[in-house]
Amino acid sequence: MDTSETNCINGIVINGDFDKSETKAVDVQLQCNLLTDGQSKFSIKAIKDNLVAMKYYTGFLDYKHFMFFFGILGPAVNHLQSRSSRLTPVNQLLLTLIKLRQAKDDVELSFMFRVSEATVSKTIIKWINFLYFQLKEINIWPSQSTVQQHMPTGFKRLFPHTRVLLDATEIPIQKPSNVNSQSATFSTYKHKNTLKAMIGCTPHGCVSYVSDCYGGSVSDRQIIERSPLCKEASKYFERNDSIMADRDIMVQD
Repeated sequence: MDTSETNCINGIVINGDFDKSETKAVDVQLQCNLLTDGQSKFSIKAIKDNLVAMKYYTGFLDYKHFMFFFGILGPAVNHLQSRSSRLTPVNQLLLTLIKLRQAKDDVELSFMFRVSEATVSKTIIKWINFLYFQLKEINIWPSQSTVQQHMPTGFKRLFPHTRVLLDATEIPIQKPSNVNSQSATFSTYKHKNTLKAMIGCTPHGCVSYVSDCYGGSVSDRQIIERSPLCKEASKYFERNDSIMADRDIMVQD
């Protein structure tokens, strides 16, 4: 077998054809270099000087931006460090961002950070809840002038008054044990139990609205009818604003 198709992670030989892109190469190289060393584990220090790795794993442009975000979470972040945890709060954030951005399995993250799968799962759940409560008060709805300023030229020529683009997304969940919950969360579109939310983005592609989550049996129209976009329209929209949405939503009603 070609040596380029053989990669080692934590002493395990894995065979397969890897994408030759730069980001995939960074992913494989970093994991091999770090995890085959018995004294090493994946950490923010390992990638802080690598701009490609920082962008690939965290979505932040560089280490400075990553630490700025960590800093704005406030002193409460220090309470997330338990006595038994081998991960510092900053590396707990890194682990969570990798999970969100790259959708890696818990077992792979446990190899990378040299912790148990249970620790990975508990860390992610803890941080998802923490980030929600810390960031939920941020107003992500941009002004009309901001949307117009950043609207792509081609889009603006065809749909100049668009304020937001709406579409629903569904997230698969474990089948509930309660029969009523099973019925409420079963999606006939996905043929599985899901949670459903309405996502809005600007013409430029920035997420500007996220609705509450509902069971997968709820229709797109029902979510819109219950959202503040309808109940508090004057707070969100100005004269001549328009909404681009899937035909099932029927926002014109």
